[in-house]
Amino acid sequence: MGHGRQPYMSTCATWKWQDSKARRGCSGSRTTGPWNTVYRQGSHVAFIDWDAAQPIEPLIDLALAACRFVPLAPPHLLAEAGFDPPPDLPIRLRIFVAAYGLPNREAILPALQVCMKDEPELFRWLAEAMPDLAGALRHF
Repeated sequence: MGHGRQPYMSTCATWKWQDSKARRGCSGSRTTGPWNTVYRQGSHVAFIDWDAAQPIEPLIDLALAACRFVPLAPPHLLAEAGFDPPPDLPIRLRIFVAAYGLPNREAILPALQVCMKDEPELFRWLAEAMPDLAGALRHF
């Protein structure tokens, strides 16, 4: 997805996984989520709101997108967001990561920790959920 003056500006979540060395110039919106996605006939066609865009490691950008699209959060926050019953997060994460062709699916796990490190409640929840998430990624 090009962006006028910056032809390499794209969210890392819009492409199939490639060697990260080839994607070093990737800019990420850092706000990619369902609320900043344009859909047509049920399919994603664009991400909007690039005000916070800046260079980002592709794996971190993918992890940020996973946090929001899976979504990765404790059950009480999922319930507040209308998920009743809560979705099977390990399976949803496995599907999300597989859709982008990440060769080492478990590589997303440390990237998720980086994304949640400034949010203590989410970071604690992720630590508890990590064995189930890792198991789902390992057994696909």
